[in-house]
Amino acid sequence: MRALVLERCAWAATLVAIAATVRSWYHITRSVEAPLPAIWPVSPPVRPMSSDSLGVLTSRIVDSDPFRLDRKPAAVAYGAAQDTLPNRTAAAPEAPRPPLVLVGIVGPPWRALVDGVPGHDGSIVLRAGQSIAGLRVRNVTASTTTISGVDTTWQLAVKRTWP
Repeated sequence: MRALVLERCAWAATLVAIAATVRSWYHITRSVEAPLPAIWPVSPPVRPMSSDSLGVLTSRIVDSDPFRLDRKPAAVAYGAAQDTLPNRTAAAPEAPRPPLVLVGIVGPPWRALVDGVPGHDGSIVLRAGQSIAGLRVRNVTASTTTISGVDTTWQLAVKRTWP
């Protein structure tokens, strides 16, 4: 019974608050006209600029190369063909690293289920000491696998273990 009285008092207070809010919104007055902006008047130029002076200023800026530290033009033109440049050896592109993913571990004896091995679709079962596609499996434990490439070593871990 007491909870019912408290609930009714809370509802009454809510209705009074809503009525007071609506009443205050109703009596808010807004100005019809926006105030004038406070902008300072612009003074007229002392002397009009001639097109000749603009040409002189433009040529001075272009001739001084403002975006170079030595303020001189570059020795090689922008976008020059590769055959006109001095002999430079092009760096050989690196072979892309495979996105290896450890899907699971099977065992004992422990064997790794690995996705992303180059030249193979799906998961491959690998054991410690095995080499495939230039990758060597160094170690397989109950939760991790170590795989080495030519210049990289992957320490792979299972993302989620079996419950």
